[in-house]
Amino acid sequence: MIENFRYLLLIRLFSLSGIVIVFIYLNFVTSTSLPLLPICSIVFIALLITFYSWFNLKKQNSVSKKTFLAQLLFDIITLSLLIYYSGGSANPLISLFVIPVIFSAASLPRRYTWSLTFLTIASYTTLMFFQVPLSNHQHHDETVNLHLWGMWYGFILSVCLIAYFVSRISSNLREHQHLLAEAREASLRNEQIIALGTLAANTAHELGTPLATIAILTSEMDLEYSDKNNALSNDLTLLKSQISRCKSIISKMAKGAGELQADSGMKLPLKYYLIRLIDEWESDLTDIEIIKQFDNKDRSPNIVVDRSLTYALTNILVNSAQASPTKIEINSNWKNNELNISIKDNGHGIDKSIQAHIGNSIVSGSGIEKGMGIGLFLSKTTIERFGGTLLIESENQGTTINITIPLSLLQAD
Repeated sequence: MIENFRYLLLIRLFSLSGIVIVFIYLNFVTSTSLPLLPICSIVFIALLITFYSWFNLKKQNSVSKKTFLAQLLFDIITLSLLIYYSGGSANPLISLFVIPVIFSAASLPRRYTWSLTFLTIASYTTLMFFQVPLSNHQHHDETVNLHLWGMWYGFILSVCLIAYFVSRISSNLREHQHLLAEAREASLRNEQIIALGTLAANTAHELGTPLATIAILTSEMDLEYSDKNNALSNDLTLLKSQISRCKSIISKMAKGAGELQADSGMKLPLKYYLIRLIDEWESDLTDIEIIKQFDNKDRSPNIVVDRSLTYALTNILVNSAQASPTKIEINSNWKNNELNISIKDNGHGIDKSIQAHIGNSIVSGSGIEKGMGIGLFLSKTTIERFGGTLLIESENQGTTINITIPLSLLQAD
């Protein structure tokens, strides 16, 4: 509203300037007799109140509805008096009555707008019967010409205001629709995450019993046949290790599905946390060169480790490793209370047809390699929960993932 109030004052100055120019032309060029004293007094008071309101506006952060309404009422009264002393309804500047109604419709409640509308109608109607008639020595053609130019001036002001406010209202509606669409997408992502968590928990529960049975049978077979067949004994040992690994994975999956908050609240320096996270992920890689660069200019702040964030960053690193044949570059810095991480691989990139959907929904296609993009989907949702952003830039020479996370929710102090 404060922006509209500022525009109201500017339009008032512009309108008064046009009215003064018209009156000067009438009085000194066309020899039209005008009551200069009341007209000059009204214009002076209007300018005084306008400049006072402008300088007072700089000291305020907001404008009340009643103040805005009072200013619009002042405009209607001022315009009514000026038109009364300059020919009444025959004055082409009477079309300026539409300006207060436009500002009210764009800024004030409906009841105020209708009140001002009826007031302008009443003022217009009154000026049709009561006015100070103009006396001049012009020819009829000159009078008509002047009237047309006055109508042109009023039309320009009115149409410009209508165009501005209608476009502004349309822009606000589009922004509102965009926010609603984002809210619906966020709600859909949350529903998908809940569904994935439920699926993970149920899967872990359902697979637990068969794996336990297989583990028991394998142990019995090992006890019975290991002394008789060395080759079979080796195979059973490998099978038991794989069963143990499956049980460990399922255990972590069940735990992760039910607990996505802090990992025991451990406090670590941010740089050490990132190094440890990357080193643990890197330990499983063999043929990929990892280039790491950390910002050493600013002191590394202490953060409380959040396991859900660790999962998110690890998923992104795993995705990059699956897409990259030989090299991954990781750059990280923390500036202005913000963590920035850039992860670049040298793979074949992501198809443009699915690039816009990566991270926003579960999709599959070239460039995602194995899986259906679940890891990136969950990672982006987790990062956004911390107020951060995840942006993907993909070219033929590789994909870069840029992560930005505010440190305010992670810092230990």
